[in-house]
Amino acid sequence: MIIVTAGPNLFEKGIVSELCEKGLGAIRIPTSKQPPLEQINKIADELKSNVKILIDLPGAKYRLNNPNNYSVKKGDILTISKNEMIYDFVGQLAVYPKIDFDICVGDIFVIGDGETAFQVIEDNTEQIIVKVEKDAILGPRRGITPECKTINYQVLTENDYQNMSCLSNKTITGIILSFVENAEEIVKIKKYVKDTYNRNVEIYAKVETKKGINNLSNIVSEADYVILARGDLLITAGEEDFPILQEEFLEKMKSFSKKAIIATELAHSVGTNYLMSRSELTFLYLIGKMGYKNLMLASETTVLCDPIEVFEKISHLIDFYANHKK
Repeated sequence: MIIVTAGPNLFEKGIVSELCEKGLGAIRIPTSKQPPLEQINKIADELKSNVKILIDLPGAKYRLNNPNNYSVKKGDILTISKNEMIYDFVGQLAVYPKIDFDICVGDIFVIGDGETAFQVIEDNTEQIIVKVEKDAILGPRRGITPECKTINYQVLTENDYQNMSCLSNKTITGIILSFVENAEEIVKIKKYVKDTYNRNVEIYAKVETKKGINNLSNIVSEADYVILARGDLLITAGEEDFPILQEEFLEKMKSFSKKAIIATELAHSVGTNYLMSRSELTFLYLIGKMGYKNLMLASETTVLCDPIEVFEKISHLIDFYANHKK
């Protein structure tokens, strides 16, 4: 199963209908930046009944409030408000939801998937003052995550519960939960959906912390699918532990490969190059020969690539590698 993510490129007329004809498995609808039904309505006329629609609930992932691209330079000093009510940038960067962990001078906040980082140089009750570590253009509402700091992630926020009201639309077949670290969280959500909307939907559990990797055995017992969310795993675990935890996931999930989905930066190079990058091809070959065939494309189908081209290339390669005999 190949999952694509909704975004500007996917919304172009005819793209979804062609992907459906080519065997698309599911469409991921991110809810962090745009209402889910608003996105679904853009592609509703092109959907096929056998294609799953999944709403991705971000949980308590901290984000900056810029609705448009925001340029920063190395050495810039920025003031970031802790007032989570400043949802849209009006001359003042802010973080939402409300920060509920301790901040120390010297802490590093990784921005987005690692495009840049901010080092804390001052902190008080109202704001954080940071220094930019690397030039970057920040996309709208990029994540801001403390590096290698243990956080008690809230799987669902009040905003997520509001977005779940779209489950009254039977087109939606599944929920993607972020920062899942134990099975109890999944059980709770299943009960809520059943009690509130009188229906059952598939649960896709994103594993993106060391604690989540450690608890894989009980998470897989309750989730319909488990997603290796490599983007936030790198940020929460750090460069040293990331490949070790990734390998641990792949080894632990071997027996459940049909329930595993691999995500994040699988084919970025398709957007700019004729040939895919060596590192991307090597990783696809590795997971393919281990039996992993479920992949989730994110920015590849939202802004970086032609969704048809990247879908065809990835579908072919993962099948080829999975069936390759020495």
